[in-house]
Amino acid sequence: MKDRLNDRLLRAAVMTIGMGMLWATSLPAARADCLDDAANYWSVPTSLARAVAMQESGMRPRVVSKNTNGSRDIGLMQINSSWLPRLKQYGIGEEDLLDACKNAYVGTWIMAQNIAQLGYNWTAIGAYNAVTPSKRDAYARKIYGQLMRLQGGATTTGPMANQ
Repeated sequence: MKDRLNDRLLRAAVMTIGMGMLWATSLPAARADCLDDAANYWSVPTSLARAVAMQESGMRPRVVSKNTNGSRDIGLMQINSSWLPRLKQYGIGEEDLLDACKNAYVGTWIMAQNIAQLGYNWTAIGAYNAVTPSKRDAYARKIYGQLMRLQGGATTTGPMANQ
């Protein structure tokens, strides 16, 4: 039931974007607005969404990276091409993921799913990028570093410090 609700919410979010209400321009502020809107929509901390986008693409919406396993990471939040079959159900293709706003909504949807499944912790954050525990942990440390940079280097225990 929860998966069906998440699927319906993703469809609604993408339809809203498709109607032109949240189209991004090439300006960083527009990408940040889309990231914030997407994060709020999926109840993901905006700082976390920004940290992931910074780590993944340096806030560049049209980046496509090839992986050693043959998959590709696409757009602002570097959505892995392994998601394309599922996203196709919602009318989202690879070209759509080059749109900063659509990509932000899909990326934060993936994060929200990880958090719902694994809890609000570093494991869920690391799972955005990797399944293997060592790679997942390394990615989570990178996101922590991005969060610290976004906060001006301030240290914080935050809600995930106990992991």
